[in-house]
Amino acid sequence: MKILTVDGKEDYGEYGNARCPHCGALGRYVYRFTYEDGSKGGAMAGCIKTIARSPLAIEAQRILDKESEYSSKGWSLPSWDIKIKEIIESFKDGKLSLSQAQTFVNDQKKKAADYRKRNRRW
Repeated sequence: MKILTVDGKEDYGEYGNARCPHCGALGRYVYRFTYEDGSKGGAMAGCIKTIARSPLAIEAQRILDKESEYSSKGWSLPSWDIKIKEIIESFKDGKLSLSQAQTFVNDQKKKAADYRKRNRRW
């Protein structure tokens, strides 16, 4: 079964006092997600990589990780990542189909790539 969306990331502190819901290992971050059939699950970073994920789930996880990193530095997400986050939320709310959401996400990723290319930020 494939992960459709990654819904959140929980931080259990620097001492890694959480247990992975997937394998039971100790760690710090637990991702919460929804499978294609609507059931919920959870896993730590190592385990979530072993489970098939939709492109939207991969993007949601990337943004959650980036958001954690940026907030620890006092930074804001770039506008295209904020828009991707909104698109994924619209998909979860049933306002967009999976194909529409993926198309809109790809458009935002292209905007980011074009910006980096114009400003030579590769």
